[in-house]
Amino acid sequence: MNTRFLLSFFLLAGHGTVRVGVPQQNKPLGGYWAQPQSNKLAQNAQMSNYTPMEGFAGPSPFSKAGLGFPKKSNNWQDKKRQSAVKKPYDPTGKSPAMLLHELFKNVQERCEPVDAKPPGQIPKMYRAIVTVEGGEYIGEGNNKKYAKQKAAEAVLKALRPDIQISPWEDTEKPAAPKQEPPKKKAKMSEEATTGATTKANQKENAGNRVPPMESALSLVDLLRKMCLDHPGFEEIKMEHTNITEGDQAKVPPNKHKFRFTLSFPNQNKSFVTEGYGKTNPKDMAVREALTTLFGVSDTEIQTIVKRSLVPKLAQMNALQVLYHVTASMNREATFTVLEKEKEDVTPGPTGYYAELMITDKSNPDQKNKITGAPAASKMEAKLNAAKKANLEVFDIDMDNLSTKPVVPVPATQKLHLLLTKLHRGKMPTMVYEDLPSETPGNIPNFRVKIKINDKEEFFGVGKSKKSAKNDAAHQALKGIFKFDYDETLNNDPAPCLGTSKRCYEIAEFTKREYFQMCGFYGLGRCSDMAAFYLINEKDEKRLLSIGSCMQSTIEPGLLKSADGHVLVHMQSIVLARRSMIKYFMTELERHEADPESCIFMKTEAGTFRLKPNLRVIMYSTFAPDIRFASPNSPNPSLAVYGKDGPERAPEDQQTIEQAVADGPLRVHCVADKLFKWCHLGLQGALLSNVLEPIQLSSVYFGSIGQYEDAELRHAFYSRIGASVTDDTVVETSKSTIVPTFTQPHVWTRNIEHIETLDLKTGRTIRGTPSRLSKAELFESFIRQYPELNSHTYLELKQRSENYQTMKGHFRNKLAEVGLGHWQQKPESIDDFKAVSA
Repeated sequence: MNTRFLLSFFLLAGHGTVRVGVPQQNKPLGGYWAQPQSNKLAQNAQMSNYTPMEGFAGPSPFSKAGLGFPKKSNNWQDKKRQSAVKKPYDPTGKSPAMLLHELFKNVQERCEPVDAKPPGQIPKMYRAIVTVEGGEYIGEGNNKKYAKQKAAEAVLKALRPDIQISPWEDTEKPAAPKQEPPKKKAKMSEEATTGATTKANQKENAGNRVPPMESALSLVDLLRKMCLDHPGFEEIKMEHTNITEGDQAKVPPNKHKFRFTLSFPNQNKSFVTEGYGKTNPKDMAVREALTTLFGVSDTEIQTIVKRSLVPKLAQMNALQVLYHVTASMNREATFTVLEKEKEDVTPGPTGYYAELMITDKSNPDQKNKITGAPAASKMEAKLNAAKKANLEVFDIDMDNLSTKPVVPVPATQKLHLLLTKLHRGKMPTMVYEDLPSETPGNIPNFRVKIKINDKEEFFGVGKSKKSAKNDAAHQALKGIFKFDYDETLNNDPAPCLGTSKRCYEIAEFTKREYFQMCGFYGLGRCSDMAAFYLINEKDEKRLLSIGSCMQSTIEPGLLKSADGHVLVHMQSIVLARRSMIKYFMTELERHEADPESCIFMKTEAGTFRLKPNLRVIMYSTFAPDIRFASPNSPNPSLAVYGKDGPERAPEDQQTIEQAVADGPLRVHCVADKLFKWCHLGLQGALLSNVLEPIQLSSVYFGSIGQYEDAELRHAFYSRIGASVTDDTVVETSKSTIVPTFTQPHVWTRNIEHIETLDLKTGRTIRGTPSRLSKAELFESFIRQYPELNSHTYLELKQRSENYQTMKGHFRNKLAEVGLGHWQQKPESIDDFKAVSA
């Protein structure tokens, strides 16, 4: 029996605490492993020239054949790339010079005049000389562009006669300047010098001109147009003065204080404002000048501000819109989040609502109080209040914002902008270097290396130099700023402050593997998913299982004659754990044939245990609801799923007849199940007959929730007084994920096909039993241990003495600390025999 679980056993019996440590290192095992991010950057520099590490069979974890989920062009079983069918090259719409650089590498060009001319005179003819694959090709023309195109045309005719190209004709001749009549030209010159205009022109311009309030795009634009409409206001002076105290070089940029002066010399008027940054004091001074000099009302100023912000607001959520609008209108927003009580349930926080106070800084007595709708989390409560304030106070309807198409920004440009911002305005040093191609034959393939500030290097590959540079920039954005850039969205990196490197790597790796799986099988992506991993002593990851499903429990009436063929509880974490158990069975089955590469080792007692250099970790995009398990709960207890979500677990046990007659089957919530697995092991009662307990060493969540990490850690590990060390990690990523749902599905390592489930039947969408059902797992177990086929599923669970003893102490401890009684499913659900028996 595992030493760490012996300690857990003694704790449950009331003998001290549990120390959960990092397993000791041991000999590594075979199989495909994904290396941590720090190693990936070093390996990326060597591209595909990867040498497998000692003891790790298989190709590079970063080569396309070594990924957990291959692309559609790969063979899923053999991981071999299928031969690509060569398509004919299409030169339509491309000039000879464009074709030249797409089809050939290391092209050298130079131009020289055909007839020598004295300095200052333009030659009449040029000769272009193009060097490709050791040969020189010449083209001549009356300008350099025409000569280069003719030289490129000669190269293509000689080296690629299979491509049909049209002869290049220089049709893009510069347009001749428009010549005005002498009288009109003289008149225009006179008007330019004197600024005089005719009365007819003045009337025409006045009749067609749009009023400033309708055409102004910002407050400064409105001020300039108002000054042009009022004689004597044409002269304006604007000046910023940095008044930051102390050493300005040591003060953060957002803490620099500026004084802005707006002057009208002809009127002897000036407006002076101070504030942090340049934008805020400038807006306040312009606002004051518009109100004082031109009588612009606050309503009109708000209209101009909203007009300038609308193109940006469509890409923001309600909270970001509120902060932008209040800052632009010299307002301040303050949130207060309160807990909402429901009268029809036992006391305890069951929801949140936010109160929002908006204060006018220029007139502190003018305030607006907004109360948002109740929500399940604090963040949702703030969003509800912000959306209501945007509509009621600022007349901004978040559901009907006009959106403009985002202009695509290349990754190279985005990288330059973000690096400049990262280094506080200092221009980064970015050097692109062409590398020799590793693609055999004449297939065009360009490789580019980008070196940033003479330190970090990133590599890109593409069918042209431009696409290769963009690919290298994408790798740099992902490596430096930790986000996937989409040129069509021009998105920025999401703030991940407070998220550890391990948590970020696990979240990104899971997302990448899950997206590849969905692409391969043609599934819709679901944001609610969970996965289990193995981590070895080198921090290399092996994905074991994936589950994606919203919370659901089966109708009790389907269980009376199911004989274990339906899934009782379907949820992402629950399905991923059952899928991992299925993988454990496949590993136990192949231990005899290949013990070195198996993740288990055999003990002297004849049972199996996880090799000591391996740890199991779990990832889920969303953390479970721990309203009854949080240390801040006024009356902590176990919880089961009711008709309207989690509710306190009753004291009595439920029969199958009661479940069918009165309502849903009492199934413990996911938080309680994680709590149980962290104390009794992930292997379950059935595998405990041959497998020692497997500890869940770390838990990671991919989105920020309503509970702190310390609360989640307590809910999973410390509710019955067990103390754990810092080696056991429970961490939540500080990013936001919007819940989306598709058809439930599960994936298991070493099993080829994915399984899609039906929430109503607890089976697959084809009506067959799921491979994760109790009956199917039982059949797999009996096939490996046929000497046990005379037992029922319930008898084999009760036969695991160590597990049942630990479970008894666990339940006694729950009752002792006042958490209630663990709800046991009716025995009739598990009392069935294997079909093959």
